[in-house]
Amino acid sequence: MTAQTRRPVHYELFTRKTKESGWVLGHASEKREEIIQEAQALISAESHAAVKVTKESFDPSTGEFLSVVLLMHGQAERSKAKSEHSEHSGQVCGAPQDLYTPLAREKISRLLKDWLRRYYATAFELLHRADLMEAFEASNTDLQHAIQKIAIADSSHGAKDLHSEIRRWQELVEKAVARVVKDEQKGLFFPLDPKSLPHSLEKLEKNPERQYVFGGCLALGLKNERRALAKLDRLLRLIPDPEQKQAFPDWAKAVLEAFVMELFATQGVFRDMLGEDSDLGDSLSILVRLILGDKIKAYESQFPDLQDSLPALKGALQDYSVLIQAQYFGALRPQMMRQLLSELSSPKRLRPRCNQGEVRLLRLVSKLIIGLGSDDHEKEIISQALSDRSKIVVMSDFVEGLLSVTKTSSEEIDQLMILCESVYGASAKRQAARWLLSSLGSVKYEREIRDQGQSVSQRLGHLSKMQWRVLEMGLSEADSEAVTQKIGHISEMIAQDTNLIPHMIKATPDRIKRLSVMLGFATGQSAPFGPISDQARLEVMKLIKNPDVRRELASQPAMIAVLRPLLLQTGLAA
Repeated sequence: MTAQTRRPVHYELFTRKTKESGWVLGHASEKREEIIQEAQALISAESHAAVKVTKESFDPSTGEFLSVVLLMHGQAERSKAKSEHSEHSGQVCGAPQDLYTPLAREKISRLLKDWLRRYYATAFELLHRADLMEAFEASNTDLQHAIQKIAIADSSHGAKDLHSEIRRWQELVEKAVARVVKDEQKGLFFPLDPKSLPHSLEKLEKNPERQYVFGGCLALGLKNERRALAKLDRLLRLIPDPEQKQAFPDWAKAVLEAFVMELFATQGVFRDMLGEDSDLGDSLSILVRLILGDKIKAYESQFPDLQDSLPALKGALQDYSVLIQAQYFGALRPQMMRQLLSELSSPKRLRPRCNQGEVRLLRLVSKLIIGLGSDDHEKEIISQALSDRSKIVVMSDFVEGLLSVTKTSSEEIDQLMILCESVYGASAKRQAARWLLSSLGSVKYEREIRDQGQSVSQRLGHLSKMQWRVLEMGLSEADSEAVTQKIGHISEMIAQDTNLIPHMIKATPDRIKRLSVMLGFATGQSAPFGPISDQARLEVMKLIKNPDVRRELASQPAMIAVLRPLLLQTGLAA
């Protein structure tokens, strides 16, 4: 992001004295650490019921601040009635046409979620199909519950009483049902044929309610379809080649996009596509594939298991992926990103039947989406979602399940190493490091690593690779140092069992060869950094100071070329 487009950012500290009280702005600052430390101090002092820290980014294009919660501690609010009411309030619907706006359809989707699922329909279909409208009107319980819920919200924020609002909404629903039923009986809605679609759209062009009529035609054509994938496939047949920009007018494309978006947003839509045995991880795989498209190929060499973790899209899904990459549906990709982040932040398991698979998928998804944010605000939201998901996989019950299938301590530590590499966020990294330290310090692992049938050089080489992996895990400096020191300590015990360094010195009379061997230990190649590397470095210094060794090296230019990089690593090269 360039300096011209970077958004001004500051951080705000909010507090609540009691459960019942609302949030109060306590302090604002451009220094993130300062605000977070102040929040933690308030919670430690137990002077407030709750604190939260938000990041506020000013968007010059809208003149508004975009907010994301960075930290929240303390007791939950006792009542959220007001916020729930305000969620359903907003622009007042006064005519049936008002029910067709994106905001109104989104509210209908939430209010009638269970009813729509029973009828295998979306809010879009409900508003355009007479049979669904009549069925909904006949379902007194569902209808009255929805009307009461939204009427309570509106009456709590307006001047009218509850009974007046209920009557108003009842009348509005009756008008909306009568309108759709009447229009369908008049034959206003007609089946669409892909071949004659341009002609049909041309006929609708001058109709003032062309979007409503076109929506009714789309819904009518899918009347006999129940599965979301089948509906998406049927709609796909109506979409012309994206290159033919004049073949589909913008108003018609907007209607089609709204329908497609609702189908993709339907709860359980991917389970419907993949079968009842699918899990949340499968849904995330589809979303990641749809969002990234062909860009995902760039990661195949980096992640050998990518194809297994994220199976390729087929059929209609692949076709929609092509349309998304061609930016044919401009709002579909952002919606899918919101869906992906919402699922990541949820407490549901990604792979309920396989903890190892869940960790691998989290690692892959994290790497793929972490750079997708278009600005600092979006990147912050992505980071928060990954942090929320990571906190789940470092909880004790999850880690116990993760390790339950391991047979040896070495396998257990390998799983914990993968866990440390996979989680995101300081809190999850810290907890994962604690699990790893606990296993490394166990008597069981110490006994296993010291009594293995492998040679000393093999065991030390394995521990050295482990140590280098730790340095790439993104742990905090303190945790990284603690783990690497523990690995160095384990290596020292193995070395002491065989009196390694003195034995190697005695067994290698050739001083140049001995220098090469000791440099391997000193640079963390043949053994981990720690006591062994320190001993080896002392021996290297002795050899380098020896005039005879210097003369031998001077007579072997090829050997100098080999040893010089290692000497540079130890800081002993001239």
